[in-house]
Amino acid sequence: MVLLRMNLSPAVLSLLLCAAPAFAQGAAAPQAAPPAEPVAPVAEPAPAAAVTVDAPGLEATAAPTRLGARERGIQFAAGAAATLVTVPAGMLLGGAIGRLSNDYASVAPFSLLTWLVLPAAGAALAEWWMGNELLEGSTRLQPAAWVALGMNLVLVVAAIAGGVNAQNPLHLSLFSLASAMVIPGAVTGAMVLWDDAGVSPAAPPAALLETGRPRPTLAATATLLEVPL
Repeated sequence: MVLLRMNLSPAVLSLLLCAAPAFAQGAAAPQAAPPAEPVAPVAEPAPAAAVTVDAPGLEATAAPTRLGARERGIQFAAGAAATLVTVPAGMLLGGAIGRLSNDYASVAPFSLLTWLVLPAAGAALAEWWMGNELLEGSTRLQPAAWVALGMNLVLVVAAIAGGVNAQNPLHLSLFSLASAMVIPGAVTGAMVLWDDAGVSPAAPPAALLETGRPRPTLAATATLLEVPL
């Protein structure tokens, strides 16, 4: 109606009527959003770091890796007790084997072997067992067993040369006491020498820390703070 009152020509009026829808669509179209600013990459959160804190009143102690003097004394006593039993048993058993036949050449080796092996094996096994009972894995059977065998061989030769008679209680007691000092002493000395030489003095400290209770652990977790730019 406004256009008709303006006395426009029919051609101009038709042109305005055709362009009106286009202007209406352009006015209603939404404005394009401005381009977004680039966002800086966000770093991954750092892994949690474990902080170990010692509980008050607890002291870390290094686990022993070898036997001390007291434990070696107990080990020697075990070997001496075994020797006091096996020396008379070996001598009496060897004498009994020797009397089984009149052919001494055939039975003498078995008699001497019994007298030789039984005390050495008894002392070595007793000390090996006691050492590992006191501290697991601290004692090896070899070469201490061979040292005991060699020492007992020396004692047997000395007893034969000195005329020790197994049927004489005094001879048997004195020889057993002497053997109970010499054979276990040699075994203990061999174990101290070879067992301690096989232990590394520089053990990992983490593997040697022992406490009476579990050590408390505080876990600290790193978090990422995002600040908008």
